[in-house]
Amino acid sequence: MPGAGACGVLTGGMFHGRDATRQEPRQNTAAAVRADRSPDRSPAVARLHLLQRTAGNAAVGQVLQRVPLTPQEEQRREGLMSQVIKVTPAGYAAAHGVADVTALNRSQMADYLQVAVHDDLEMAQGLAPAEHEARMAQIKKDIKSLRRALVRLPEGEQIGEPARFLNEAVPFLNEILSSTRNRDNRYNVAPKDGHQHNTLNPDAMTTTWADDREMWAKTGSALGNPKFKERSVPAQSSRQLAVRQLPWGQARKMLPRPMLNLLFDVRYQLESGGLVDERTPDERQRRVKSPTAPGTLRSWHQDDAGKLPDRAADVPAESALLHDHYDRSSQSGAGSSIQTAAQGPRGLAEYTGTGSNSEHNTKIVLDYKSKKVYLTLTHYQFWALAQVNGTTEFWPLETQDMADAEGRMNRTATEKGVARDSATLMSPWVEIQMLDLAAWPAR
Repeated sequence: MPGAGACGVLTGGMFHGRDATRQEPRQNTAAAVRADRSPDRSPAVARLHLLQRTAGNAAVGQVLQRVPLTPQEEQRREGLMSQVIKVTPAGYAAAHGVADVTALNRSQMADYLQVAVHDDLEMAQGLAPAEHEARMAQIKKDIKSLRRALVRLPEGEQIGEPARFLNEAVPFLNEILSSTRNRDNRYNVAPKDGHQHNTLNPDAMTTTWADDREMWAKTGSALGNPKFKERSVPAQSSRQLAVRQLPWGQARKMLPRPMLNLLFDVRYQLESGGLVDERTPDERQRRVKSPTAPGTLRSWHQDDAGKLPDRAADVPAESALLHDHYDRSSQSGAGSSIQTAAQGPRGLAEYTGTGSNSEHNTKIVLDYKSKKVYLTLTHYQFWALAQVNGTTEFWPLETQDMADAEGRMNRTATEKGVARDSATLMSPWVEIQMLDLAAWPAR
């Protein structure tokens, strides 16, 4: 990502780079994970040897012991997690490789307004006390002016000064919205607190799937697009299927609005210096590993089978806050796919998804080392994309074993009376290419 190398990385158990004054010296959990895999020594001894090589003897004592957060830092992080608008204008701009919000182009600015601002602005309008009436009116006026400027802006040109007010407007809106939570609103299929999805254009995006059957039926139809089939990236293990890629511009046309909101916030929290984790303080204190509310951070995703693509070796500066929070507030999972319990996060932050009447099958994984986002609609299980009587169907196969999945796919093809080569076995994961906007009309 642009700028990531210049900002520093988390190495040797110490954080160097942007916002270093807000970070505490702490253990290098990525190093601990690698050391724990050493077959000829205990995890503790292997970790010590590795830390001595990477951090030096003088730093080992500091790194091995996690430093408790100060009360001020605890309070700051709680504040970050209570923010409703997670993606700042500056953070969104940085993720797109430009200097600030005024340098965004038409498609980028339209995407930010529609996904990050409009719905929460309307909710804030209903919650704002009387003394903020004038300020709210001015923000809405500025938004309208910005939208008019976008309509006139040629694609590819920077929006300029009409967008600068967002730098102050977003923090102000977050103050008004501080009593609300995204698990109840932005990420919820049945939002509360006066929140409505798609206030700018009710027909722009689906707001929910009635159930998982509808989710699979509509997704299968949408994924029949030839562009989806042509784009993929190899899995980390050569024994696993390639991971198909779905551009954000296409994802916006097929996924429900609460899911889109969560994908957007999970990805761009990194450059925004925020934290997406909708667990309650008590759940975080207990390191609850399988919460059910949308947007909650789950146990450390391990990817033991190598189903996801390779990722970067180091934690970039923008991801250090999430990495530390994940380490402190989560733990290893207990699923059947886990071969050896992790001793710390491996760079894959897993979130409970949304969009249907059940969260069971929808999960999001953020590779915060390489800044990539993955989505499963089958609870990590394989599925098939099949052509049946001129339509594309999504077949959930209900297994994480690839050989078993292929057998189930072939049996389903036989039952439906279609040729076996009409169905294609798919990885449990789809990469959502967040920076690939395609053309999205300004409104």
